[in-house]
Amino acid sequence: MKTFLKRAKTLFGMIAQGKLIESYHLLRTKIYSNKKFLVLRRDLKEEFIDPVAKIDLKIRLQEEKDLSHFIDLPEDDLLIKQNILNCYVATTNDDVPCYRQWLMHSSQNSKIKSFFGKNLPLPNENEAILERAYTIPSFRGLYVMPAAMSKIALKGNELGVRWIITCVGIDNIPSLKGCKRSGFFPYKLRVEKWRLFKQEVTTFNEIPEKLLKKTAVFD
Repeated sequence: MKTFLKRAKTLFGMIAQGKLIESYHLLRTKIYSNKKFLVLRRDLKEEFIDPVAKIDLKIRLQEEKDLSHFIDLPEDDLLIKQNILNCYVATTNDDVPCYRQWLMHSSQNSKIKSFFGKNLPLPNENEAILERAYTIPSFRGLYVMPAAMSKIALKGNELGVRWIITCVGIDNIPSLKGCKRSGFFPYKLRVEKWRLFKQEVTTFNEIPEKLLKKTAVFD
């Protein structure tokens, strides 16, 4: 109930800020939708050459001073309040943030479940999950996302895990391509059904070959 109230407050806040299109899409999704996501996975034991961005990147944990660079992200703001470890940022050589993403270990599963509900698979002890990738608009087009995501995934070695997993909507082709460049490949299909603001069913299934061909990313 608390999560529902927080998200309802977020929705009304978006409307108050004049974000009518975003609010409409969010409402439509929650009233009736059948959403499909690819669960992607990277094996840290396999050798992989990190993709290179057009600028030099450094990876570190998020600090308080970084928050002013990530604005108008109400869902992320709620996630920060949950204090789920670990939130990483990619910065320029001058320590200017350009990208952010959470790498969450199974030790955080109670918080992950509380915040995301059935929306994410809970990682096992040998897994960590990457979520909420965001590139600051002024740094887009510089291949920051695949380079930063790959570097953050490698932080899983410090957590003692082998597998890094992430979820991407099947229609989000740019993000799927970025994940592929970061060493991620299809693992499972997540199907999420919403009816009148209630999440009816979330299932994790094998991926139909036809669906993979449709994305034209992992041929």
